[in-house]
Amino acid sequence: MDASPPIGPLSATLGGPMALPPWSDALTDELAVANLPFEPIPEERREPFRRLSLEAWERFKYEDAFQESGRARIERSTPLAFGFERPTRLVDRAQAAVLWADPEHPSEVLLSLGIGFPPPLWPSAAPASEALRAAFGPYLTAPFVSAHRTSKSVRLLRETFSQAGIEGLDHLLQILQVTEPWLDAHAIWRSEALDDPWPEDTSNVPMLQLRVLARRAAEEHGSARPAIAMRTLWSRSILVAEAGSCGSMIFELRYEPVPQLEGAHRMEGLPTGMPVDLAASLLRGSAMTSAQLRANLAAAPHPDGLIGLVELDGGEASTFAELAAQARAGGELGELAMTLAKQEGARGLLYELACETTDPVLGARLAELTAIAPAKPAAPADSDSDSDSDSDSDGDSDGDSDSDSDEHADGEGDR
Repeated sequence: MDASPPIGPLSATLGGPMALPPWSDALTDELAVANLPFEPIPEERREPFRRLSLEAWERFKYEDAFQESGRARIERSTPLAFGFERPTRLVDRAQAAVLWADPEHPSEVLLSLGIGFPPPLWPSAAPASEALRAAFGPYLTAPFVSAHRTSKSVRLLRETFSQAGIEGLDHLLQILQVTEPWLDAHAIWRSEALDDPWPEDTSNVPMLQLRVLARRAAEEHGSARPAIAMRTLWSRSILVAEAGSCGSMIFELRYEPVPQLEGAHRMEGLPTGMPVDLAASLLRGSAMTSAQLRANLAAAPHPDGLIGLVELDGGEASTFAELAAQARAGGELGELAMTLAKQEGARGLLYELACETTDPVLGARLAELTAIAPAKPAAPADSDSDSDSDSDSDGDSDGDSDSDSDEHADGEGDR
């Protein structure tokens, strides 16, 4: 299997032999005794692999400082041991875990979760087998946990699709499949599926059964937002991408917490313990929690913040409370709050505001928003038409009687 997307020629020039840390031999012995899935990299393969890793990192761009941080780490570090390959479930592709030594962190060993994984987010541990088990176990031995049984769930508001230059969910999926190999981004499911429908191991599943699963996994729920869900390759966490009604891109992340690791400080504002293979999918663009949105609204109220809060947490009582507060404050934001409340079906909130307000202008606007169209009056009865109808009916009856009599007479004559 290919361990990565196609990479260009190995053109990087990195000078000098690679220095091994003083604990490398002892760690190699420990790995063998502890039966951990790592094999030492032969000396002649270290430099070519470092070059390959550098070119993979340069292939996809991040913001300049982060890109340079990753480049510098690869250039100064030494690959020590190859781990096992983690395959995706539906395409013939796998990523290999690799242990690295960074001379700027001489008492730690680092774990790369596949070629192209952001070096600033490589988790670290002390160079001892038990420390490696504790720190890296959540990535190397993570089970498949149901989407309804994960310990943590975080919803994040990203930028709008148009701001990100993305045409919609399907376009986003295509980007993730190409640029983020730490995601199992082909084994997806949409909003009709309540949980991950794919088997943990699909290698022995008949092709016909996979096609049936794929068709069911692609179904959308009629009353739910459009959404695409997938797992990360290593921690088996779940990433759900939603399309908001106002064009916002929303991520919901479900996961089991991991030890706080090096690189997590890069993801300011996110909960501690988020697996790095989830955090890595948040590196491009903005990501805000509902708490951050509320804090921003309190500090500097802005329409985008209020719309974003409704997009992210529209059904929450705290969101309705924010809409009520902004509506009472009036102004442009108050008008927007009332419009959003109607959009979200919060008629009770609008009725409450209408009952309490003494402002005639606000009262008139609320009456407009809460108005129920009057029942259409019944058409008045037309006595002349009724008489005509009765006459017609009588005439028809007489005609029927005459016809019946004639037929009866004819019958008697025949007999």
